[in-house]
Amino acid sequence: MQLGEATAKANQILDEERASPTISYKLNAKELSSPLQVAADLHEYEALNRISSQRPRPVEDKLRLWSFESTNYSLLRALLSQVAEESRPAFFSAVLSRMALAPACAYTRQVYQPSWNQLVSELPLVAEFCVRNGASREFFRALGEAGPLPGHAVLLRHLEDMIALSFTVFSEAEYQQLDPCIRSFRESAERRLRQDEGRHITYQWPGGASVKPLGLLQEIVGAADGIREECRKARYLYPQRFAT
Repeated sequence: MQLGEATAKANQILDEERASPTISYKLNAKELSSPLQVAADLHEYEALNRISSQRPRPVEDKLRLWSFESTNYSLLRALLSQVAEESRPAFFSAVLSRMALAPACAYTRQVYQPSWNQLVSELPLVAEFCVRNGASREFFRALGEAGPLPGHAVLLRHLEDMIALSFTVFSEAEYQQLDPCIRSFRESAERRLRQDEGRHITYQWPGGASVKPLGLLQEIVGAADGIREECRKARYLYPQRFAT
């Protein structure tokens, strides 16, 4: 498949993900000690909400307890398999361009996880796709260079869940790369926060996204701090998990 055609199809998939997110982490019932736990204590939605309500998230050492699922991720994977090897870096770059496509989110009345202020985004799918298919470094670079957008609040919430529920999705070396990128992104948001302090304004983005910049920047700073602590915990767990 030609690169232009593949890029156009990828954007269609990402547009659909923005409108109706498919990304999720599901409990793996086979890994639970008792099926009764699902009904009595570990109902999937409640369990995920319990974890996602914490900051920093508790990093799970039970690696197979949660499994990642997404229809649109599978479609992107199928598309990638049809792109020539030499064109794949450009394909990933096209996908990552969504990181700067303001507002990188859409308003929804539905309940999705992750979301922020009733906003959902395709950026969690961008992250999962890049990280799981060999483009982590490119994703980190795009994140470190990005200016804060409403969709980034949803993305950071997903990264918090991603590390907490499946920390080995990143290698130990990738955690060393992720931490400074998150720090750089946080510092950019904090500078904007200082500049906007005392300004009570609201931005109305296309698609019905109404966002107060101060709230957005505070969310980004808080999430970034949570992610950096999760990175620390994941680096601590790695030698214990994979000690020979």
